[in-house]
Amino acid sequence: VANRFVTAMAEKNKLGPDGFFQLSLQLAYSQIKGHPVSAYESCSTAAFKHGRTETIRTATVESNDLQKLFLKVYLEI
Repeated sequence: VANRFVTAMAEKNKLGPDGFFQLSLQLAYSQIKGHPVSAYESCSTAAFKHGRTETIRTATVESNDLQKLFLKVYLEI
């Protein structure tokens, strides 16, 4: 049931599996350590001329706000 709920929520909000996983990892780290993590992941641009590996910063102001909201709601329960 939880898996179907998460899948439906992610699809409704146009959140891909990788983005959902990244936010989950950031939330877990925040909950354990008490502060946000500076996260990034690699991205291949090899399909483009002179492509190479770049990094994508997944820790943003918006993801930090989301973590704070989740933790606030979690601590109120």
